[in-house]
Amino acid sequence: MHTNVSHGQVAGPDNATRYHTEMALAAARFIEADLGIPQLIEQVQQLPDEIRRQQAAVQAARQTVDEAREVLELMEAALMSEISAAVDPRTGKPAFSNEAARKAELARRKAANEEYQAAARQLAEAEATLAAAQADLDLLCNRFSAARSLVNLQAARLNLIGGDH
Repeated sequence: MHTNVSHGQVAGPDNATRYHTEMALAAARFIEADLGIPQLIEQVQQLPDEIRRQQAAVQAARQTVDEAREVLELMEAALMSEISAAVDPRTGKPAFSNEAARKAELARRKAANEEYQAAARQLAEAEATLAAAQADLDLLCNRFSAARSLVNLQAARLNLIGGDH
């Protein structure tokens, strides 16, 4: 198989094999690009790191919520302790003798206590931050699952194109 190399023809069996291999690789790269394989692979490789970072953000937000809730619970316990210890000066008996009266007084004191209100706002903000962080984590996990499914789908399509049934 002797051909004229200057006219773009293949000279020898080794060159013919190399030419066909290069053409097959070029076709495969074109098909992969057309199917978005490189971008899918990049997503599947990057998303686990993003998920880990977001898991850390969720954990930090959860810790902040726990701390804010603990502060609020301690403040409520202190208020309840004051209520339970309160004595009616006229009778010398507990000022809030039943559960309903204690609950009502606790609600009144919580509403009037600016420190308690600030702590309640901090808890609400921390819970909102946690909810947003969790939503972002869920989104990343869903994106990863979808990307993996797309990779599997595109791999199946490549197998069909390649005739590998």
